[in-house]
Amino acid sequence: MKMTACILVVGLVIGNGIGNPSPPAAGNAVDRATAKCWRSASAHCVSRLTLQAARAFDARSDWELEIRAGAFAAGAAALALAGNAGDARTNFDLAVAAARTVKSGYARARALRNVASVQAEAGDVESARETALSIGDVQGRTDALVGVASASARKGDLGSALESFRIAVAAARSNGTGDRRTRSLNVVALAQAAVGYTASARSTARSIDDIQGRIDALVGVASTLARQGKREDARRFFELAVENAGTINDGYRRAIALGKVAWAQAEAGEEADARKTLDRALQAGGQGMDIYSAGATIASLADVDPYLLIQVAGAQMKVEDLNGARKTLDRAWQSVSEDASPSQVKWLFNIASAQNAAGDADGARRTIDTARKRVMSAGDDKLAQKLVNHIAADQLETLLEIAVSRNPGDIEGKRNLVYHVAMRQAQTGETRRSLHHAGMIDRASRRDAVLMEIANAQARAGRFTAAIEAAVSIRDSNKRIRALAETARAQAQSGDLSGSRRTLGTVEVETTGAGAAGITAWTFTDLARAQVAARQTGEAKETLRAALLKLRSASNLARATWLPAIQEVILKIE
Repeated sequence: MKMTACILVVGLVIGNGIGNPSPPAAGNAVDRATAKCWRSASAHCVSRLTLQAARAFDARSDWELEIRAGAFAAGAAALALAGNAGDARTNFDLAVAAARTVKSGYARARALRNVASVQAEAGDVESARETALSIGDVQGRTDALVGVASASARKGDLGSALESFRIAVAAARSNGTGDRRTRSLNVVALAQAAVGYTASARSTARSIDDIQGRIDALVGVASTLARQGKREDARRFFELAVENAGTINDGYRRAIALGKVAWAQAEAGEEADARKTLDRALQAGGQGMDIYSAGATIASLADVDPYLLIQVAGAQMKVEDLNGARKTLDRAWQSVSEDASPSQVKWLFNIASAQNAAGDADGARRTIDTARKRVMSAGDDKLAQKLVNHIAADQLETLLEIAVSRNPGDIEGKRNLVYHVAMRQAQTGETRRSLHHAGMIDRASRRDAVLMEIANAQARAGRFTAAIEAAVSIRDSNKRIRALAETARAQAQSGDLSGSRRTLGTVEVETTGAGAAGITAWTFTDLARAQVAARQTGEAKETLRAALLKLRSASNLARATWLPAIQEVILKIE
């Protein structure tokens, strides 16, 4: 977790903000040093300014207190990295004190967890553990210890990481019984796998008492290892999951557990093993059929959740059992309750998407027709809005069509839905359709937000020319620059430094001289990150100086919010 993870990044108006204090007078040595720091891009100076901002503003709300705790922690971390352990400890104590004054239990645990992670990143593991252990909520305490352990692991401190994970496991085991304890141990196991501690992850997962929880943890670790490219380790964890599922006495529960493992194996690319596991799932049902009937067998079991059936069908499609997948999805359609609640209607859209993938166009049309009737008869006018983020992306167009036909006169409702559909399409990579809908959005700020999301999605996919085209069409200067900076950063990460620098060159006019008047510190910081990625350290320092000068006339809250982010970039340069 980076230092800035301990703050809430919010869209404050930074720059010529309302109610901002005047710059400090340069009447004495301290003031002169502070004034000099506003024009410097050094970690020492920004740490100093960050701590000043944290002390200066009177945080009242939980949100502000979290920001204050994060600012103290970020400033302290820079002091620790500079070798000033004494002052670092003092300011870390202030960070912990600020976090403890947060009223909301969940928010307080989050604030303390983030401070603990920053302490660990800065090398003060003992204090980080103390901070984590001070959290009253057991789940929050476990999560914090996992963050401390993961931070130590990223720094290469094996001994500290293993000890923190050991304490995290002990905390997780103290989290009552049943689901809460299982969830806590699952979190630890996944974190251990994420940082490469495979043996520890295996031990933690196998220690879960609940058999289904243990299988889920083993499958989760296996999937994590598969994403990391550790295929042999992943296979061993899948084998353990299958072995544990095989110990379930009840044939129905054993079939369901094996079906889940098979789906995860198929998702991880282990298609041959997925076939074998599906076959075992079939045998657990006592039918003695071949693999192509496995899905139908599982589907014939009573009271199966639609989500599981969609998973099983996905596994069948992965192993090219399209006929079995269609039968499984037909059972999924039958299992959906006959009401118009969001939870049930979303299953219909997701089942239709899977049916299309399985080549069952007729079945998909029947399922969508059912969904249409439910939406049209619903008493909830905002049902479509609630479904946008919960259905398969390829069904968003259908949802929009149904919603508009239900309330053709609700122009404002249609506009809202078009905006949210366009955003979701951009986020899921459906940029062509998202662009089409962006053109239908009349509010400039919303259209710019969608175009920015489209540009970022295209940059992540490596479609840099398209990303730049989308970015330059954004009207708002700050959003346009941030989108171009994100594209440039993606180009640099792909190895295209010359392309990255060309992209950065397109924003130079807007961020220098008179053109920089409306650019916020947030935008300057994002631009500096991209310049660092493009190995333009000199330009990055100048950009960071511009960000600091924006913050000089901003509120102390704005300073405490954004100075830690500036400090993070500076530390990458130094």
